[in-house]
Amino acid sequence: MPSDMAHRKEVLSSSIIREIKVMGNIVPIGAESAENWQHHGFGKKLLDEAERISLEEYGKKRIVVISGIGVRNYFRKYGYERLGPYMARELK
Repeated sequence: MPSDMAHRKEVLSSSIIREIKVMGNIVPIGAESAENWQHHGFGKKLLDEAERISLEEYGKKRIVVISGIGVRNYFRKYGYERLGPYMARELK
């Protein structure tokens, strides 16, 4: 059995998103492409659904995302803030 020290306090009573990926051809930030999947709001829709499931189906008041440095500003755009190594958002 793992000890209580095996888990980070930031994730207690939280939902966790491991990663969000919209797959397809790479589209530069600011560019638009009707044929490709990126930059059409699918990532935001995935975030919204994860938040809804966390709150409505599991009663979790916080969601945390495992996020590297390069994507932190993406999550900040949607109200997430740094919490240890994660980006987190309180759910209402």
